[in-house]
Amino acid sequence: MIALLASAVVVSGLLAGSELVVRLGVQPALSRLAPSEQLRARQVLIRRLRWFTPIVMLPGIALAVAGAGAATAASVAGAPWAWVSLGGYLAFVLLAFLGTVPLNIAIDGWDADAPPADAARVQARWARIDVFRMSAALVAFLAAVVALALAVG
Repeated sequence: MIALLASAVVVSGLLAGSELVVRLGVQPALSRLAPSEQLRARQVLIRRLRWFTPIVMLPGIALAVAGAGAATAASVAGAPWAWVSLGGYLAFVLLAFLGTVPLNIAIDGWDADAPPADAARVQARWARIDVFRMSAALVAFLAAVVALALAVG
């Protein structure tokens, strides 16, 4: 059970770390580029992260489920926090699939030299959703850390 919880911490930390880097590092840097270059860079980022995020997210969810179940079965003090971590993952998935994924698909199809008239509005909406998605990943990670710390005692 400790190994499951520790693995959940590692994988949720990878997801949260990547989300933090993109949201607080890459996105502000992109906003300083000219609009067409900014859009081209966003499109490359979208294409790159659409395979990376699921590779980290899916095992993270599996570990969160297994860790929460094992912690509950063993009646360890960290069990509720393991469930909170799973909740963070579920929020992340919902925000991704209902929010950023459809917007990413749209943005990826735009012509960088002739974006649609509502491009700025769509990108602003994406940025707002991304803040919540990053926060959900952080909740998953921090709750996993607390669950592990309480389980170890």
